[in-house]
Amino acid sequence: MRSLVVDAGNTRIKIAAYLFSELYDLHVFPFGEREKWQDFLKNAVYDTAIVSSVLNDRQTAELMSCVEDGLLLSENTPVPVTVEYDSRRTLGKDRLANAVAAYEKSRTNALVVDIGTCIKFDFVTSEGIFRGGSISPGLQMRFSAMHEFTGNLPLLKNKVPTKLIGNSTVNSMTSGVMNGAKYEIEGMINAYLEEFKDLVIFVTGGDADKLDLSALAPLNYDEHLTINGLYSILQKQNKQ
Repeated sequence: MRSLVVDAGNTRIKIAAYLFSELYDLHVFPFGEREKWQDFLKNAVYDTAIVSSVLNDRQTAELMSCVEDGLLLSENTPVPVTVEYDSRRTLGKDRLANAVAAYEKSRTNALVVDIGTCIKFDFVTSEGIFRGGSISPGLQMRFSAMHEFTGNLPLLKNKVPTKLIGNSTVNSMTSGVMNGAKYEIEGMINAYLEEFKDLVIFVTGGDADKLDLSALAPLNYDEHLTINGLYSILQKQNKQ
């Protein structure tokens, strides 16, 4: 069976193709390149499809018009984990997909660290119960906030590791963002490790490669974690 997974984020659209549970093709388009991703979707060949979108209603409708008979992931879509969250309607679809993928891969207590627009931690138990987690600003959001909310600090985009002590304003800002995020993530992971036994940790997200977390316990890097989680959700619908 040929399956299509569409993950529409804040700035990019990922389109993945699966054949008998194997990911064999992946394309990433900036959302602004509408003609390219619309043409790609309209010409895609598939039997089933799922769409996850964090876009507004108008943009999501535009996207869905290109995916014939596609399932739009919503708070009412059955998923392979039990969701213990105050409001599933407000739960990010990427967070839910990450939790599903982590549980499917580990079948034990699992923690997902998604380093992207925001830095998100999500925890799922060995019984397949999604408990929630935390959200904090991502790397670029931190750089942008310092520029936007001060009068003189420049807007930086240099997401590169740096020394602890910055010897210039640019280096000090870079240290504050990059080292601050690194130690924040390390501290959060260690807190989870203290509380939960047999914890498997997954790391994903567009900026996952920008931080050196090698000093921590074994980490499982998976750039396709969200996509694979969406595919697992689609498979659950196909089996019903």
